[in-house]
Amino acid sequence: MSETEPAEAGRLNGVGRHLSMGGEPPPEPRPAQKPLRKTKSVSFHSATCLRSERKVSSVQECLQRMIVGSTLIKIRPNLRQYHRFFSVTEDLTAVRWVPSKKSNKAQVPIDSIKEIRTGKNTPIFRNKEFSGAYCEECAFSIIYGEEFESLDLVAPCPDEANIWITGLNALIAREQGGPAVATQVPAASAPMMEPSQTTLVPGTGANRCVEGDAPDGMDEKAAVRERWLAEMFARAAGDDLALLDERAAIELMRRLNSQITTGRIKQKLAEYDNQRADGDVRGMLTSREFIDMFKEIATRPDIYFLLLRHSNKEYMTVEDLHLFLEGEQGMTGLTWEKCMDIIKHYEPNPESQRSGQLMIDGFTRYLLSAECDVFSWRHRKVCQEMTHPLSHYFISCSHNTYLMQDQLRGPSSVEGYIRALNNGCRCVKVDCWDGRDEEPMVYHGNTLTSRTPLLDVVKTISDYAFEVSDYPLILHLENHCSRPVQKRIVQLLRDTLGKRLYVHPANCRKQVTELSPQELKHRILIKGKKLPAGTEGDGDVSDEDEGGSYRADSRKVPLCRELSDLISLHRTRLTETAGLKERGSWNEMCSLSEYTANKLIQTCPEDFIQQNKSTLTRVYPNTSRVDSSNYNPQDFWNVGCQLVALNFQTPGTMMDVYDGRFRQNGCCGYVLKPAVMREPIGFFSPFTKDPVPGVTPQMLKIKVISAQQLPKPRGSTAKATVIDPYVVLQVFGIPADCAEVRGRTVSNEGNSPIFDEPFEFLINLPEMALLRFVVLDDEFIGDDFIGQYSIPFDCLQTGYRHVNLLSNTGEPLDNATLFVHVAISSCVAGTNLVPLVAQAMKWRADVTDSMARLQSECGLGDTANIKQCVRVIIQRLASAHDVTGLVLREEDGLPMLVVSGGPLSPHLSRSLSTLESALLEFGHMTTGCDDLVRQLHAQFAVVTEMYEGLGDRCLAAGLKGKKKDRAHENFAWNARVIQGQMDLLEACRRDCRQRLQQMQSSQDMITKYLSKDRSPATRERPRLTVPLPPAEREPPVCHTPPTPATSSGDLRPKSILKKTNSSVEPNLVGDMQPLGLTEAPVSPLSLSRASVTPPDPDTAL
Repeated sequence: MSETEPAEAGRLNGVGRHLSMGGEPPPEPRPAQKPLRKTKSVSFHSATCLRSERKVSSVQECLQRMIVGSTLIKIRPNLRQYHRFFSVTEDLTAVRWVPSKKSNKAQVPIDSIKEIRTGKNTPIFRNKEFSGAYCEECAFSIIYGEEFESLDLVAPCPDEANIWITGLNALIAREQGGPAVATQVPAASAPMMEPSQTTLVPGTGANRCVEGDAPDGMDEKAAVRERWLAEMFARAAGDDLALLDERAAIELMRRLNSQITTGRIKQKLAEYDNQRADGDVRGMLTSREFIDMFKEIATRPDIYFLLLRHSNKEYMTVEDLHLFLEGEQGMTGLTWEKCMDIIKHYEPNPESQRSGQLMIDGFTRYLLSAECDVFSWRHRKVCQEMTHPLSHYFISCSHNTYLMQDQLRGPSSVEGYIRALNNGCRCVKVDCWDGRDEEPMVYHGNTLTSRTPLLDVVKTISDYAFEVSDYPLILHLENHCSRPVQKRIVQLLRDTLGKRLYVHPANCRKQVTELSPQELKHRILIKGKKLPAGTEGDGDVSDEDEGGSYRADSRKVPLCRELSDLISLHRTRLTETAGLKERGSWNEMCSLSEYTANKLIQTCPEDFIQQNKSTLTRVYPNTSRVDSSNYNPQDFWNVGCQLVALNFQTPGTMMDVYDGRFRQNGCCGYVLKPAVMREPIGFFSPFTKDPVPGVTPQMLKIKVISAQQLPKPRGSTAKATVIDPYVVLQVFGIPADCAEVRGRTVSNEGNSPIFDEPFEFLINLPEMALLRFVVLDDEFIGDDFIGQYSIPFDCLQTGYRHVNLLSNTGEPLDNATLFVHVAISSCVAGTNLVPLVAQAMKWRADVTDSMARLQSECGLGDTANIKQCVRVIIQRLASAHDVTGLVLREEDGLPMLVVSGGPLSPHLSRSLSTLESALLEFGHMTTGCDDLVRQLHAQFAVVTEMYEGLGDRCLAAGLKGKKKDRAHENFAWNARVIQGQMDLLEACRRDCRQRLQQMQSSQDMITKYLSKDRSPATRERPRLTVPLPPAEREPPVCHTPPTPATSSGDLRPKSILKKTNSSVEPNLVGDMQPLGLTEAPVSPLSLSRASVTPPDPDTAL
C-alpha cells in the first residue's frame, strides 16, 4: 500500500521562498493541495542552492573561491546594509571588499582575526529590529582586533557562508600554529614556485591528479590517506600490472566503505572510461585513478566541513574528538582512553590509529555508527520503571490480529500473530467461533474471511509470546462458542500455555490492574467476559461483539464456569458519558469504539483522563473501517487510554506513529505515561494552550543537513531514474504541540542531496511528543514516498546524528539516511505564583539567564554548553599578548580561571566576569537549594493530606456541581505545580553539577591552547602564497541575495541596501575584478522611495 498522507501534507499553506542560484530560474509553482490536517506549518520550496558538480569539498576549493570573491551583504552597527564584493588577497593575508571610499581601510588582516562566529551571534544580529531579516545559516561574523570588533556579513546562501567560514577558520588556524593550509595550483598556468609552496589538500577529486603524480608535495595527513589507499590497492591487485578490473574495484571500495553503493561505483567507472583516449584499456583502474575515485565518492562534503570546523585541520586529535563529543554530542564522563578507543575502532588507517588521529574516513564511519544514531542508546533497552500498576502504561495493542488484509474477505493466518508479537505487541485479539467436530476456529464472524484453528493460534502465541518482550501478554478472547466448545478452549489454553497462564487468585489483596509489569513478567493474562460475582456453575453474559453495534438489549450467550475462571481482566463496555465518574474498578477493562472514545474526549476529557489513571481502557477501530485503515492513536494517548488497538497489517502514517511510540523503552511494548496522567491529584487538560503545570516547555531545533543513498520510490510511475527529494517534519502530541513543516526540493539528486535547513518546534508536553521524518519525491502529480522514521521526543539524541530511514512497511532502507543536527533547550514560563514556588522558579531562571549571558558573550547559540563557552574564552585569552599565564584553580569549592599578566582589555574582562557569574550560579544551585526542596516537600505533604478531605470541605462551603468540580481542578493544578517544581529543581541541580564537572575537565584544553599560541612556530611561520591562474577565475557560486526567513512587513531597518557603485574602478584594489556579479535588492525589507542612501562610512574599519 502506497503512502499518500505525506504527499498531501507537502502542499501546505505557509511562508514560501525561492533561493535561485547562478541565474537559474525558480521552479514552476505546483498546484496547492488540501493539507492532511490543521496544524502549524511552514513551507519552503526551491531549487538546490548548489549544483551537484559545483559543490565545494576541500579547504583548497574554499580558498580558491574566496580569492575569486563573492558578493556579501555587510551590516553596519546602525543596521544599514550594503552589497559589497568580498575577497581574500592572493597571499592569503587579508580580507578586503569593494567599493569603499577609503580602500586602504576596507580590509581586515588575517592575523588580527580572533574568531569566526556562525549564525546571528553578535549584538548587531541580535537586534530586535533585525533579528528576523535573514536566515541563521547565511549569517556569520568576523571578530577582529584587540577590542573584538565585529564585521557582520550575510551570504547569498548557506553554502557560500560555509565556504567563507571554513576558509577563514583554516587561515586562522595556520596563524595560530595549526597545520599548513594547502592548495593545488594547476601546472599548466601557474607561475614558477618552490616545491614547498605547491601542495594538495585531499578533497573529493575535484582537481584530479594525473598518473604518476607523487604525493611528496602534499600535506602530510593527505599523504597518509593516500598511502593507505595505495597500499589497499596494491594488496587487491597482487600482480605486476597494478590494475583492478570493475569487479575487484567494486569489491575493494565496498570493503573500505560499506556506505558506497555498487550502482554509484559503476556510474563513476563509466565516467572514467568515457574520458579515456582511443586505444586505452577500458574497464580497468590504476592506483592513481582508484585513489581519486574513492576520495570523490567516499568524501562527504557535509562531514568534511564539520571535521574542519571542529579541528581546523583534516583530522581530529584525541583532544579535538573529546571537545566535539562533549561540546556537540552532549556526552559526559569522557576520558582520554574512551576517545582513543573510538579512534581505534572507527579509523581504518593503521598509521592514523597509532598516531591517535581520526581522519575523514574514520570520522564518517563514526557518525554513521549506532553511537551517533538519532535514537538514544538509553532507550534501546528497558529503562523506565516497570513497578507501576498496569494502568500507568501505554500498552501496544493489535486489533483483529489474525487478519492479514481487510475486514470482510481477506485471509486469516497465524502470521498475523507472529508479526504483531515480533513487533513488541502486548495485547492480541482472538475471535473464537464454533467449528467442525467441536473444534474452535478463529475468524471474523459473519464475514467471508478465512478460518484458522484455535490450536494453531494458541501454539503460535506460546512460541512467540516472549521472544521480544518479557513483560505480560494480554490475550483478548472474544467468545462466540457453545459450552462444549468453550470447555475445549479451556483445555487448549491450559495444556499449551501451562504455568505461563496467569489466573488471578481470589484471595489476592491486589486487583489485577494494580499489579505491575515487573510482577507479571512471562505471564499471559486472559481478558474477556466473566460471570457475575456470586454465580454458581455456568451462566449467561451479554454478547458484545466488537464487529457489530451495541444495543442495551443485546442477546445473552452462554459462558461456562471453567472459562470464566480463566478470565483475569473483566471486560466491560461503557455507553454513557455519565458513567465515567461512577466507574474505576481496578479489575475491569473498558472497551470503547473509536466513535465513543472520541465523544468522551470532546465532552469530558479531564474526567476521561482521571478514569484512565486506575482503569484500563481499550479503544478499537469503528466497524466502518472495513478496509482495515487506522485512526490517529495520538488522540487517545492524549487522554491516557492504555490499549489503543490498530490494524497492524495496514502500513501508513498512523502505523509509523504507533511503531515510533513503542520503539522506546527497549521495544518491550510498555511505555510509562507522563506523571500528569498518573498522579492521583494531578490535573491535566490535553486541549490547553497554556504550559502544562509542573512541566517545562522545550524548544526543539532540527537542522536537516543532507540525505544519503535515497532509493527510487517503490512503485513510482516516473520514468526517470533520478529523484527530486524533499523532507517533511511532523510533530504528533497534544494539540498545542502538533506541527508540520516542509523543506525545499533538491532537484535531480538522490545520492547525496544537501538540504541545510533549520526548523524549530515548541513542545509543551515533551513526554507525549513524537517527531516523524518523511522523505518524498517531488512530482507534479502526487509526490511519491521514499522513506520515513518516527521517534519519541524523549529518545532524541542531541548533536550531529544520522536518521536511518524505513520503508512504509517499517523495513530498513539499505544505507538510506538523513544527516541532522538536534538541539533542545528549555523555556521558562509561569506567573502569579505563591512565594515558595516563585522562589524555586527564580532560582532556575537565574541559572538559565546566567548561562544565556555566557552564551551571548561567547558568540554562541542558545544550545551551546559550558565546555564550548570555556573553549572560546580560553582561545581569546591565549591570543592576547598581555596574558602570560592561565590556570584552572578551585576557589570556594568552584573551578575558576585565574589569569596572570598585564591588564586585560575590557572585552576579555567582561568575558571572564560573565563566566565567573555563571559558575557562581551553578554552585549556588548545586549546594544551596536543599532547604528549598525540603520546604516544597513539606508543602506537598500538606496539600496531599488536605486533598483527602476536600470533598467534605466543598460541602461545608456550599460548593456543588460545576463549582465543586472546579475547586477539585484548581486544587489538583496547584498540587501538580508544586510536584513539578520539585522535579525541575532536581533536574536543574543535576545540570549544574554536570556543567561544573565539564569546567573542571578543561585544564587539558588550557594547556593545549597556551602551548600552541606561545610556540615559536606560531610567531615565525612564513606566509602562504597561493597564486590563482586567470583560467581558474570563475564567478562566485551564489549571486542572488538570500531571502529572509519571514515575509513579515513589521521589519523596518533604518536604511536600505546600497548597491555597488559601478563608477568605482576595478583596479582600485589591485587586479581583482568582480566577474559576473548581479545586483538584486533584498525584497522583504520595507523600502521608502524618499529614502536617501548615505555613503558607506568605512572609515571605522
